[in-house]
Amino acid sequence: MDSDLIRRFWDKVEKAGDDECWLWTASVAGRGYGQMKRPGERRQVYAHRLSYEMHCGPVPAGMAVLHRCDTPRCVNPKHLFLGTVADNAADMQRKDRHLYGEKNAQHRLTEADVHGIFDMLDEGSPQALIARSYGVGQMTISRISRGERWRHVWLKRRG
Repeated sequence: MDSDLIRRFWDKVEKAGDDECWLWTASVAGRGYGQMKRPGERRQVYAHRLSYEMHCGPVPAGMAVLHRCDTPRCVNPKHLFLGTVADNAADMQRKDRHLYGEKNAQHRLTEADVHGIFDMLDEGSPQALIARSYGVGQMTISRISRGERWRHVWLKRRG
């Protein structure tokens, strides 16, 4: 790895104890991950990926660098490990960090709405009518009824 890149990298890290998070202090991407450019490249690369490469070697194709500490700005190699996108999603769900239901900023329904939708479905109301009542598409109602959306509510209701 280029020595100038390594120097620039460490200039942007607030290093703490061996087991603590080492925080990136420079540019961050939209979700809070540190980023910088490699020499001669136009795209930014995540700082935690660079740290992993510097300490552990190249990241294999199709693999992601995940955080044990769940701190996006952390670049401590002891906190980083390889996994797939599916591993990352499972890790997020296991730690209850995934954005579902009302946690999702894009939600259009509330949990109370979804319970009302299930009540209407149980009464035999047509999905199209339910969709109009809640200002969503019929496919949204269909996905809710099958547990593909708002699954946590579906599991409570359907067991």
